[in-house]
Amino acid sequence: MSNASRITLLVFLASVAAVLALLGYVTARMLDLEQQELHAKFDARRQEDLRLALWRMDSVLSPIIAQEAARPYFHYLSYYPEQRAFTRVWEPVLPGEVIVPSPLVEGTPPFVLLHFQLGPMGTIYSPQVPQGNDRDLAESEPGGPERIERYEKLLARLGRFASLDPPDQQTPIDANAAETTATATETDQRTLRDNAPAPQTRQEQASSELAEREYAYRKDAADIASSPAAVTPQIARAPPRSESRSRPTTTDDDLFAGLAEPDLENIKLAAPASIISPSRSSRGTPGVRAALTQSRFVPRWRTNPATGEPELIFWRTVRADHAFTVQGFWIDWPALRDHLLTRIEDVLPGAMLEPVTDTRASRAEISSRLLATIPAMLVPPPTQPPPIPLITPPHITLGLAWLATLGAIATVGLSLRASISLGERRGRFVSAVTHELRTPLTTFCLYSQMLADGMVTDDASRAEYLQTLKHESTRLQRIVENVLDFARLGRARAHSAPTHTPSASLQQILDHVLPTLTQRVEQSGMSLELDIKDDNLSTTAAISSDAAARVLVNLVDNACKYASDADDKRITLSAQRADTRLLLTVADRGPGVPPAERRRIFNAFARGKHHETSAAQGLGLGLSLARAIARQHGGELLIEKATRQGAAFTLDIPILAT
Repeated sequence: MSNASRITLLVFLASVAAVLALLGYVTARMLDLEQQELHAKFDARRQEDLRLALWRMDSVLSPIIAQEAARPYFHYLSYYPEQRAFTRVWEPVLPGEVIVPSPLVEGTPPFVLLHFQLGPMGTIYSPQVPQGNDRDLAESEPGGPERIERYEKLLARLGRFASLDPPDQQTPIDANAAETTATATETDQRTLRDNAPAPQTRQEQASSELAEREYAYRKDAADIASSPAAVTPQIARAPPRSESRSRPTTTDDDLFAGLAEPDLENIKLAAPASIISPSRSSRGTPGVRAALTQSRFVPRWRTNPATGEPELIFWRTVRADHAFTVQGFWIDWPALRDHLLTRIEDVLPGAMLEPVTDTRASRAEISSRLLATIPAMLVPPPTQPPPIPLITPPHITLGLAWLATLGAIATVGLSLRASISLGERRGRFVSAVTHELRTPLTTFCLYSQMLADGMVTDDASRAEYLQTLKHESTRLQRIVENVLDFARLGRARAHSAPTHTPSASLQQILDHVLPTLTQRVEQSGMSLELDIKDDNLSTTAAISSDAAARVLVNLVDNACKYASDADDKRITLSAQRADTRLLLTVADRGPGVPPAERRRIFNAFARGKHHETSAAQGLGLGLSLARAIARQHGGELLIEKATRQGAAFTLDIPILAT
């Protein structure tokens, strides 16, 4: 390979490396973007499933909490006066008043274990566990004792872990669920009093006094919530039966007993969730308005010391004049959790619900998984994004791009290889033609000049010189004819096939070619043998005698060149018929053709590597030209496998029907 060819090959390889590197980078980026898109779609579907699951669970919880939030405060009394103003139901029952049972006495709604309320001294009561004479009334109902006994056990369990947080820690899970009662600091209240104008009327004076009392009520409530009695509630126990027969014993009304009604006229609390109802005081004072405030229910988690499991409790504060209590209900968290998870089994199978106790610290991380109604978060099951499918539009695009690029590289590489090979063959051709033409031309010039100058006077020498000139002219003619035939065949392959089919019998082919073959063999010092049966002489082949002669002359010429040094100098020309084919074989007893070169020697300007440096003359066009002529006539030129010493080439031509 020449230096120019090496440089061309290096430039080509560098270009291929650059193209492949660029395409590899584009492929990596596209696959990365496809994976990111797949993960984004997976996360979007995951978030959509989370939102759907949260919505389903909140739709189950909202009616439960709404039902409890709409429950009036006096439902937490086992029995209460029927004909009593809404804001006065908490007052002690007067003689002669009719009392009715609370709806909670008969039981609890689904997923609610127990309702309870805390008295001013931290005593815990439940409407499902009446006290005193109320208990007698409840036990008189069918199934009452068993029901009360069951709820008493729940109340005992609740007393082990139910406690109040200090007011500054009662932060709901959602800001929208904060208590609706307004709280004012001491500084804010003092500022309100200092900036308020002097009262001019009795009503304005009463309003100012109400503000002072409201601040005092809230301060008392905070003290009660943070007192040890509130943190460790006491369970209200039923008194002995001997004491519970009389009405004045302990009842649910004692929660508010001893708290005096404010002696104010035309007063109402400035709180968003206040429930104001006009009524008359128990002493019959006309025009007095009693104020009652209920906050929203706030969920709280407590740990059950007996089981170590979290328990969910809702409570609210109820303020009536100087009275303060906490009402709430205990949720059956295991049953509610299982029910909620069942509702989302088709959306998030294997999900879990976990309590959230430290909402402020983890809000940023779990905000998208929090329930809106209770302080719990949804924990979806661990899942992995699905693998990228094998067949996707980006993969198809990349595959086509790679195929096109590799195809283009292969095409350019083959073209470059063919171009380099053609250039090398042309170089060898020019060198061979120069060498082949220089020898006969030199002989022509020398001998013709000697004959013209009369330097050869002997008739025998003159005849020898003329015979040499004739031999060299024949050789020169053969070289020129081979080159012209090769060029002619190359042009013929680009045009359409001939309109008529040439034909010649085997006898006509032999009559035309044998004189030339015999002369060429004799010049090489070899002999020609014929192995042809008389029955085959009349066989007509689809080839002209001239074309067959050119093929056979080239084959015999090669045998004379490359087998001249063999001990056996016979060249055999045989003919046989195989079905519809005529086989003409030229065989020698020379060194033969190596198996690795049997395909290469049919290329134009190609010679066997063993003979490229030998003294044998030739352009490397003989076999290429002979195969091209055979294929032009619908035949083939084949080299037989080495079954004996030497080389054997067979011209396979179709036979015309007679």
